[in-house]
Amino acid sequence: MSVQRKKKVLGFSDYWGQQIFRQQDGSKEKLWALVRKKYAEDDVERKGLGTYVGVKEEYIYEMETDKDPESETFGQRVPRSRTVFDTSGKSHVEPMPVEKKMRLTDDVTPANIKKYQSLEGYNPIFGSTQLYWVINGRKIRCETPDDFWGHTIKEVKELVLPNKVSIVPTSK
Repeated sequence: MSVQRKKKVLGFSDYWGQQIFRQQDGSKEKLWALVRKKYAEDDVERKGLGTYVGVKEEYIYEMETDKDPESETFGQRVPRSRTVFDTSGKSHVEPMPVEKKMRLTDDVTPANIKKYQSLEGYNPIFGSTQLYWVINGRKIRCETPDDFWGHTIKEVKELVLPNKVSIVPTSK
């Protein structure tokens, strides 16, 4: 008889942050990070791409109109589905995802800032944690942690980023 073991849920103290991001999402600022499992202060997982925290993946499905007159959703838009067989040969129907959307989950609050700051550190393989503001889809690296944690995205847009420069000559 085999015993099923529960998978340990990892917390912030179990990770080292390779990259930490601060981003505007609608009217709120959000934090998220690319992390690696930490075994000791100078020993982190080297294999793989890492894991994201502060991000929830949501699937987007291809939609079609339900044409089955006996269905509860007849005439409505429903996810297109496909029949899938498991290893024992049993079939089941599942929706067909066409892409993934990443939804940011952690607001910038004093408690979350403290949690994300605990991810910062130095690793001999990867170097120091990289801090980024994400503004208009562009990653802008911040070299000073105090600036990253102390300034809002609005302040960064007004004070840190240079004025937009046009390379198009103006007409005289």
